Amino acid sequence: MTSHSNSPFPIPDQIDHLNARAWDLRQSDPLKALDYARQAAALAESHGDSFRHAESLHHAGVALLQSGSYPEALKTLEQALDLAKQHDETAQQAKIYNVIGVIYHHLGDYAPVFDLFQQALALSRQCGDEKGTAAALNHLGILHHDMMQYDRAVAYLEQSLALFRQLDAPMEIAITLSNLANAYDELGQPETALRYHHESLELHRQLGNPLGEANSMTNLAIALAVQGQSAQALAYFQQSLALRRPRHDRLGITQTLISLADFYFEQGEMASAMASLQEASDIAVEIGAKSQQHRIHHLFAQIYEATGDYQNALTHLKQCRHLEQLLHREETDNQLKNLQLLHQVETARKEAEIYRLKNIELAALLQEKDEFLGIAAHDLKNPLSSISSTAHFIRLQYDRLSREELIEFMGYIENGAARMFTLIRNLLDLNALESGKLNLSLNLVDWLPVTVKHVEEYLPAAAAKQIALELDVPDTACWVIADEDAIVQVVDNLISNAIKYSPPETTVRVRLKRVNNRIRLEVQDEGPGFSPEDRNKLFKRFSRLKVMPTGGEHSTGLGLSIVKKLVEAMHGNVDAESPGAGHGSIFSVELPAGGDVK
Repeated sequence: MTSHSNSPFPIPDQIDHLNARAWDLRQSDPLKALDYARQAAALAESHGDSFRHAESLHHAGVALLQSGSYPEALKTLEQALDLAKQHDETAQQAKIYNVIGVIYHHLGDYAPVFDLFQQALALSRQCGDEKGTAAALNHLGILHHDMMQYDRAVAYLEQSLALFRQLDAPMEIAITLSNLANAYDELGQPETALRYHHESLELHRQLGNPLGEANSMTNLAIALAVQGQSAQALAYFQQSLALRRPRHDRLGITQTLISLADFYFEQGEMASAMASLQEASDIAVEIGAKSQQHRIHHLFAQIYEATGDYQNALTHLKQCRHLEQLLHREETDNQLKNLQLLHQVETARKEAEIYRLKNIELAALLQEKDEFLGIAAHDLKNPLSSISSTAHFIRLQYDRLSREELIEFMGYIENGAARMFTLIRNLLDLNALESGKLNLSLNLVDWLPVTVKHVEEYLPAAAAKQIALELDVPDTACWVIADEDAIVQVVDNLISNAIKYSPPETTVRVRLKRVNNRIRLEVQDEGPGFSPEDRNKLFKRFSRLKVMPTGGEHSTGLGLSIVKKLVEAMHGNVDAESPGAGHGSIFSVELPAGGDVK
């Protein structure tokens, strides 16, 4: 083989050098590590070196994991895994399974994680890779700890620790010791936990890792405080802060100060507790650490309550409530992002599968399922977050809340549940329509009172947004051949949409009139209108255009799709017109007339 680069070294050596650089930089500079790994992968692929190609892709996947690019990381690692399987490279497969498991663990998708780590463990043992075996055992231990299965966590972590000791891997030993100490704390075995905390601290000192040393000191101080060894606990808290301050480890300083304040509170030293909390609060606000701010306000409330200052205690409890809502929203957003990332990964897989499918109907079903998962994850997020955060707050503070406050908070839960019910009802209606399971009963229905009633019902909502709602209808009945429940849903959707997307100080006009042998309902607004391109998307399920509701209202993207299906099931037609974006729109529905309009 001849190198296409200017390097005097053989190609395999060049690839190995690039891979070594990628591995060394994977944590400190993942983007540069990714660049090295991709160079190595391109060079290995161009020279037909499958083993090194798989290794380079593995390193690229790790770099992508470190940079948070989970979908791309999974795609890259699956390519590496395919190559490793083709050439029966067992050790490579084990390493790749470990990394894929870590990614799914980060994403909170626990279903495949256990199997991935078990596969990594089995393959590592099969090829005698002790470091890979220790890593897989460690991952399984952490997984069981997160699932609060502490006995199993300890079993896996002890095996991992024994192997890392045999391999003389001090950093891995120190980290595993800390994980074990936390698990033993949860199991109520403080003596064992203290021993492991001490050993972890000593190893971090030997390694010259001051922040690792500081973390071990804080953990050790907390454990000693629980054991009643107050003087030693205080000394370790202070030493931890002394290591963190010159290194500007602001999050670590904040966390240690909160633990120190809690220690002082338990000791009855309220002034020292308040001083530590105030310093922690200043830093937490500066760095935007909401989780730490929540802990600070909660501890402030406890201190003020213990000293009889109930007014200040209530003030901090209210701050807790506000921060809980923000944290729950952020947590839900993160869960949604993870769901969306997983959805992207699954979508990428299915796209390749769909192209291979000869059965077009099956491909369409896969696509519809993806759309359903996407819309459900998105539109259930906010009401679930509201219900979760409100219920959590009530559970914590119910004995401090007045009857009026409880009623107010229960109203938040009701509103969230109503939004979820609306989305689920819409999804079920649409599914029933599309599958032909919704049985409409076509009879003579007077469209006039239905329209008048809905306009009257929406007058308060329109007035709240400073929107005028005008009605132009005949003086006599407007009989159509329709299903009464369906026609109610159609009118409700069109009027609510017009109000939802109209800006203040505009007019929504509702008209009912005869057009040949049909009755036509028109709902005209002075809202954002739509472009010719958007017109093609209006009546598609889950469609969302660039415009947003003007009052922050909720939209599922299903209403117009349901309207179209219902109208067509009643042998009518639906249409939409707009002079263009920014010039309002007219939505119209025509149904077969069932009698003369006089």
